[in-house]
Amino acid sequence: MPCYSRAWLGDHCKYLQDVLGANIPIYTNDETVEKVEVVYGELLRGVPEKRPFQLGGFRITPFYVPHNGTPCFAYKIYHEEMGNLLFLTDLEYCKYRFQNISQILVEANYSKELIGAENSNFAHVVKGHMELDTTIDFLKVNDNPELRNVVLLHLSDRNSDEEMFVKRAHETVAGVNVYAADAGMEITLNKEPF
Repeated sequence: MPCYSRAWLGDHCKYLQDVLGANIPIYTNDETVEKVEVVYGELLRGVPEKRPFQLGGFRITPFYVPHNGTPCFAYKIYHEEMGNLLFLTDLEYCKYRFQNISQILVEANYSKELIGAENSNFAHVVKGHMELDTTIDFLKVNDNPELRNVVLLHLSDRNSDEEMFVKRAHETVAGVNVYAADAGMEITLNKEPF
């Protein structure tokens, strides 16, 4: 049974009404469409898992990832200029292995060396977010000759070390650009290295 709470609504759906109010459609899982009590007609769209759909020049395939009982999608997105991109955030781990990936945007929320059990949010963090070693393992199994960029997402303010996280990821996928996402950051995501 999906776990919905006030925290989920504030965390996962915080800007939902703003985005829909700006006439921007949101594509999500059916559980979220069902749970969110707002009516925006065709702007809030439930899409089935593992069934690709086309949005302009983008081919998008959603798939579920575990997030402490809350139904969350991650996405594989293809565009001719970018290649295949993986977008994974708000997850504990990803059980899939992918081929021919050019871009990986993946959560690296906390490090077990930095988080303390006395943290008031400890259970939520460890049951619902990707630990650095899990992120590193995911990068190892999805490293491939086409990989150009890795962007680490959703780093915890209290339980992460941006410099260490980027260094560890860069050691894992040598020769690939590695970044930690930051507000206002712009990255060119081309599949060609030039």
